[in-house]
Amino acid sequence: MISPEVFRRSPFFTPVDEEQLTRLAMISEEEVYQAGETIFKEGEPAEKLYLILNGAIELWMRVDILGRSIPVEILGPGEVVGWSTLVSPYRYTASGEARVLTQVVAIDSMSLRQLAEEDHVLGYHLYRQVAGVIAQRLHDTRLRLASLLPAPVEPSVDT
Repeated sequence: MISPEVFRRSPFFTPVDEEQLTRLAMISEEEVYQAGETIFKEGEPAEKLYLILNGAIELWMRVDILGRSIPVEILGPGEVVGWSTLVSPYRYTASGEARVLTQVVAIDSMSLRQLAEEDHVLGYHLYRQVAGVIAQRLHDTRLRLASLLPAPVEPSVDT
């Protein structure tokens, strides 16, 4: 178990009360990943929700049937990764790799879903926060994809 105080520092967990923070801490553990180490893989079961304490996680998404991937985002301290742990079919939608030595709090997905089911206030908060994360990631991914497109060609005007 980690200290509930760790969650209090993240905006994701701001409205969660002390009892809820303690229950989250009881199903969490600290993990450390070396630079370049894969933390989770796209398509695999989402077994953990991660809160980044130190370091950075780069998200990669497959773009074709050949398995080629592109980097889509780099996330840092205070951010949450692995929202798929709360959204069916509970499979990661991207791969995550430590960019540098990275310390995270890993929250067990089965236990987290059970907590959300038992405590509807906590569940509502978690799903509301996850919806915000998904919306932001979709926006960021759309911008990243748009940057890969060629510039639009202006139509020529004949006089």
